[in-house]
Amino acid sequence: WTMRALVLMTLLICTWAQARLPKTVPLLPPRDTGNSIGNNKKSVQLSDRQKNNLLASVDLGMLMRSDSTSSDLLGMQLFWGGRLSVRFPIGVPAFYLKPSLGYFFKKQSEGAVSVFQHVIEGGLSAQYGVMNKSQFQWLLGVSNRLDLSISTINVYNQSTSGNGFRYRVGPNSGIQISITREIKFTSDFEMTFSVSGPTRVFGGLTSGLAFE
Repeated sequence: WTMRALVLMTLLICTWAQARLPKTVPLLPPRDTGNSIGNNKKSVQLSDRQKNNLLASVDLGMLMRSDSTSSDLLGMQLFWGGRLSVRFPIGVPAFYLKPSLGYFFKKQSEGAVSVFQHVIEGGLSAQYGVMNKSQFQWLLGVSNRLDLSISTINVYNQSTSGNGFRYRVGPNSGIQISITREIKFTSDFEMTFSVSGPTRVFGGLTSGLAFE
């Protein structure tokens, strides 16, 4: 009887202790919760990295110059070529500087006379991101360009060359569309005006690829 009494008392104590336990026991948070938070932080960091990285671009297109005596389209001469540029952010959010180096040319010939023109330019543009999406960016800004114009006239076996420097300034607009994480399609349009006389109007339209 003593043994039976001990067993019965033990069962009663266990039953009472179980009844005293809370109905629900908080579970540990799932292990992948911490990973999802980490992934969110990582995605934010990647977005900031893409926004702040350097962009090197190779663009091809045309330079247009107003000319009342000899024009190709709407009173403008067309020069074909391209630009190499690097875009980098500065302290102000969505504000960028974009130095560039470009070359454009135009060749004309009529009978025994031919004219070969070269434009070598260095530029610095300031742009602000008006629209900044994950896959698309639209920028507005100002272009500053200093170019060296070289013209060579050939008449039969004789040639004459001349050159001159010109400073141009004016508004620009650009877009960037993401193709992959590190490659973007870029296109820029600008309208600049020569500061020194005679004052001429210049237009530029280039498109290409930018690489982070």
